Amino acid sequence: MDGEADKRIWTATAMTALSHPRRVAILETLQRDAKGLSFEELLERTGLTISTLTHHLRPMKAAKLVISKRKGHRVALYIDGGAVLKTLASLQSGIEAARSPKRPKLAAS
Repeated sequence: MDGEADKRIWTATAMTALSHPRRVAILETLQRDAKGLSFEELLERTGLTISTLTHHLRPMKAAKLVISKRKGHRVALYIDGGAVLKTLASLQSGIEAARSPKRPKLAAS
């Protein structure tokens, strides 16, 4: 595959991984803790059940938005760098702008 096709595939995968409000909340929760969180800590902070959290983490890990690293006996979950948060903030900003009642109307053609 060429580079452009790879970008499109990654973009679609990442957008799918962000397609649920709980997944966005999981990213925001992970953002608040630079040392990463264990699965149990993430369960506690999100209030989700084991099966629900597992369900939502699966596409986020596949898109490499969330990574896991072993630290001794502990496996910590992290967001994969600031780029993820910048992308999320940009998307949220664009969506808010699109929803704004002050948005200029397009001229009829």
